[in-house]
Amino acid sequence: MRLRALFPPAIPPAVPPPVPAPVPSPVPRRLGRLVVIVAAVLLLPAAGRAQTPAERDAARATVQRHADAIVTILGTARVHVTMGGREAPATEENVVASGVVLDGDGLVVAALSALEPARLMNSMVGRMGAGTPEMNVAVDLSDLRVKRADGTDVPAKVVLRDEDLDLAFLRPQDTPATPWTFVDAPAADVRPMDLLVVVSRLGELAGRQVAGQFVPVMVVIDSPRRLYFAAGAGGGGAAFDVAGGFVGLTALLSKPGAAPSAASPMSMITGGLNSLDALGLIPVVVPIAEIRDVARQAAGGNR
Repeated sequence: MRLRALFPPAIPPAVPPPVPAPVPSPVPRRLGRLVVIVAAVLLLPAAGRAQTPAERDAARATVQRHADAIVTILGTARVHVTMGGREAPATEENVVASGVVLDGDGLVVAALSALEPARLMNSMVGRMGAGTPEMNVAVDLSDLRVKRADGTDVPAKVVLRDEDLDLAFLRPQDTPATPWTFVDAPAADVRPMDLLVVVSRLGELAGRQVAGQFVPVMVVIDSPRRLYFAAGAGGGGAAFDVAGGFVGLTALLSKPGAAPSAASPMSMITGGLNSLDALGLIPVVVPIAEIRDVARQAAGGNR
C-alpha cells in the first residue's frame, strides 16, 4: 500500500481575496489645514504703541467692571463636510466661544464664526485657487448653554444670525428669574491708532477667567458700513476704548469668491496681514450701534 494513499495531501485552506485598504478621505486633512490657517491669522500680533501706566490702570478697571457680563458659550457642533463630491463621516466638536451680555433679559451676542464656522470655511476654500476640490461645510448646533461668570450653565438658543456682520444672538430658553449683569457702558467711537481694550473669557485650562488685551485700531472702514479693522483681537470679545466706552464686538468677516491671485497655504500663514486678502478674511470690531440695531430684531427671541 502506498503511503500516498494512507496520507493524502492536505488541502490548503481557501485564502479570501485581499480586501482593498480604504482610501483615506482628504476632507479631514484639508479641513485641519484650514483650521491652522485661521488660527494663524487670528494670532497675528497686534503691534501698537506702548501703553502708559494710567492707560493700564484704566484697562484693568474696565476688565473688572464688566467681568460678570462676559460669558462663555458652550455646546456641540455636528460638522458635515463634502469635498469633491465625497462626504466624510460627520464629526462632533465641542463649541467654546466668548460672548457679551447686552441686556438684563440675558441677550448675548457672539461671533457667528466662533459658533458656526461653515460660512468662513466655505469662503476660504473658494479662494484657494485652481485645483482645489469644491468643499462644503455644514454645522448643526445642539445643547447650547451660556456659562455665566458664577459658573452656572443656562440652556440657551440662537435667536438671530447676521452673516454679513458675523454676529449670533442667543437668549436663555427660560426667562431669567433675576436680571443678568450686562454691559451698560456708553457707546464710543475710535480712530486709527487708538487703543482698544478687548475683554473676553479664556478656556477651561485657564479657569475660564476673564482676560483683557490691548489692540490698536489699524484702519476705520467707512464703506459700505462703519467697521474698525483690528488684527489680533480674536472673535467674540467686547471692545472698549481706554476711557471705558463700549466700542463693539470683535468679529471675523469673510468675503466669498475667488481670490485676486491664488496663494499657497504656507504663504497664507507666513504672509502676515497681506495674507488676509488671499484668505478673504477681515478681522474687525463691529460698532455697538450696529449691534444694537440688529439686536432689536432679536428682541422677540423667536427666530
